[in-house]
Amino acid sequence: MLRIYVAGISGQGVETTSYLVGNAFLRDGYYPVIFPSTLTKEIGKPISFEVYISRERKYTRDKVFDVALILDESLYKEGKEKVRDGGIIILNSDKKYENEDKKIYSVDISSISRRFLGKELLSTSALGALSGILGLPRLNSCLGSIRDVFTGTVLQKNIEVFERTYELARKMVI
Repeated sequence: MLRIYVAGISGQGVETTSYLVGNAFLRDGYYPVIFPSTLTKEIGKPISFEVYISRERKYTRDKVFDVALILDESLYKEGKEKVRDGGIIILNSDKKYENEDKKIYSVDISSISRRFLGKELLSTSALGALSGILGLPRLNSCLGSIRDVFTGTVLQKNIEVFERTYELARKMVI
């Protein structure tokens, strides 16, 4: 089972990111389960989701994660504490972070989103970073997940954002 913790600030696309990740893994033949960890209706407050990916139907929660996908740098410390030793942190940042116990990838998904979308809507860029670094979900599954959510010119822009972030993230692990 792959356990992913997704955290950010309400309004950044944290919920959409979690859905896109789960849906892309579903397209790859996995069973995704998504739990809201913290919810808020107030824009600007921390929000998080737990995404569990398994080849079998599994509906239990855990307190330790294999991967943290952190969309807001202010939540780095909290996210880092939730990841097991040897786990992966994908952090929306232009700064380098190091940790002896975890592998940290800093990907500036905010700047990519601003460049193509004109604002910080981070869902498709976060999916690109995750897929690029993990090698899963597969590229076509991610694109299908994006097509399930967006249409028209918004779809095209989000595909561009995903592809740019995916390419950048792949270079970090190759």
